[in-house]
Amino acid sequence: MSVMSLIDFPSVVLHKVLNELDLFSILTLRKVSHGLRSFIDESTQSNFPPKIRLELNEEFILLELDTKTIQYEKHQCQVVWKKDSEDWSRGKSKMFEEENFEELFLKDFAIILKLNNSREIECFELEIQDIDSKIDIISSEFKAKEVILKVSEPDQVLKYLPFFDAGILEKLVLIEAVMQEEEDEEKDKERFDLSRISKLPQFKQAKNIEVQGLNVPPKIENFLHFSTVKVYFESVPYQEVFLLKEKFATSSTLTRFEIFFDYITDDEQLDVVLGESFKELDDGLHGQERWFFGISNCPEIVELVITTMGSIAYSRVNRDSVPGGANGCWVTWSKADVPSEQFQIVSDKNVMECCLEDLQLVMKHHRTGVLQSVWFQNSEGSERSDCMEKLVASNAILHAKKVSFYRYSLKNMLKCLPSLDADTLENISVLGKSKSSGTNEAAWNKLVKLEQWKKAESADFTQAGFTPQIQDLLHFSKT
Repeated sequence: MSVMSLIDFPSVVLHKVLNELDLFSILTLRKVSHGLRSFIDESTQSNFPPKIRLELNEEFILLELDTKTIQYEKHQCQVVWKKDSEDWSRGKSKMFEEENFEELFLKDFAIILKLNNSREIECFELEIQDIDSKIDIISSEFKAKEVILKVSEPDQVLKYLPFFDAGILEKLVLIEAVMQEEEDEEKDKERFDLSRISKLPQFKQAKNIEVQGLNVPPKIENFLHFSTVKVYFESVPYQEVFLLKEKFATSSTLTRFEIFFDYITDDEQLDVVLGESFKELDDGLHGQERWFFGISNCPEIVELVITTMGSIAYSRVNRDSVPGGANGCWVTWSKADVPSEQFQIVSDKNVMECCLEDLQLVMKHHRTGVLQSVWFQNSEGSERSDCMEKLVASNAILHAKKVSFYRYSLKNMLKCLPSLDADTLENISVLGKSKSSGTNEAAWNKLVKLEQWKKAESADFTQAGFTPQIQDLLHFSKT
C-alpha cells in the first residue's frame, strides 16, 4: 500500500491546511518539494504576520516574521530558521548547492509580496548594512502602516521608500544604521540631506515621523505637515525655536514636535523672543524650562519644554496644565452668565500683575469711580493667600459699595478686606465654606477691628462655615 503525500491531497484540503499556517511555516513547507512549492506559489492564503523585519548584509540576509527568523547565509548558501526563543545553534538549517543566497531570498520574498497584495501589516523594518544596493527586494507597493528604515545615506531611502503604499503609510521612522566598519570622522559629521526625500509622496502623506541618529539639517519647514515629529538636530538656531512656536500655534496638523539637540545657538536670546520661562529643577543639576502660549480661538494652549538633557518639545495641552507660578497669565473674559468666549496668554506678566493692571484701568475709567460690587472667589475651594497679600501690598484701593467673599476663610478675608475703601463700602457678604472653614478666634478679633468692618452698614452670612459673634454685629443696620 503506497503512502499518500501531502501534495496528493485535493486542492481544497491543501488550501485549508495553508490557511491554518503562519507565513514562516508556509515558507518552510515551500522547501519540501517542487510540487508543494508550485502549489503554494499559486495560492494567496496565509496568516500574515503583523510585523516583518529585514536586514540586508553582504554576508547574510535576515528575515524576521513576527516571532520567527530565517537567515540566508552567503557561505555555502545555507538557510537557517528558528523561533525567537531558540538559539541559532538549535535552529534548523538546509544547504542549497549551486544557488545564490540573494536569489534564494528573493524567491521567498516574492511569495511574501504576493501574499501581501491585499493585506496591511502593522510594521515593516528594513536595515541596510554594508550591502551593494543593486538588490531590488520590492517590485510593487507594499502595504504597511509603519515603515522603519535603518540607513546610512539618503540614496538608500530614495531607493526603498517609494515601494511602500503612500495611502497606507502612517508613520515613517529613519534610523542611523550601525555599520560594521567605522567610517572616518569626517563622514560621521556629514548632514543627512532630506531635500529629495521630502518630495516623495510617502514622506508628504505620512502623519508621524521619527529621525534617530541621523544629522538632518535644522529646517523645521520639512516637518510642518506632520502630526507628530521626533527629530535630531546637531545644533538648533534660536530663531528656529521661535519660528516653530509661531508655526505650531497656527498649524492645523501639528500636535507634538520634539527635537533632540547638542546645543542651541545664541540660547540667551530665548528669553528675549519667548519671554521669561518657568524653571523646574529635579536634583539641582538637571531640570527644564517651560513656556505657555495661547492659540487663537482654541481651548488648548501651546506648551514649550526645553530640558538640560538636550531636548525641545512643543505640544498642545489643556490650560489646566499650566502650573501655578508659571510664566504668563491665562486670561478669559465673557459677558455675565455666558461661558468664556475669549482668552489669551499674557506671557510677560504673572497673575497678580495682570489682575492689578486691569483693576486700575477699571477704576480709572469707571464713571463714578465707585463699583456696585466686588466679588472675591476661591475656585474649587483653593486658598490663594499669596495673591491676596500682593493685592494688599500693592496699595490698590478698590472703591465699591459691596464686597462678596465666596469660599473664603476668616484668615484670608482679613488679608483681603483692607484693599476696600472703608468710606464707600456699605455691605459685606460671606458665602460658602472654604477649605479651612471654622471659627478662627484670633482672625475674627482682628477682622472686626478693621475700619471697613466698622463703617459698613450691613452684612450677610450664608453657609459661611463659621459662627459670627453676635456682639460684633450690633452696629449694622441690617444683618
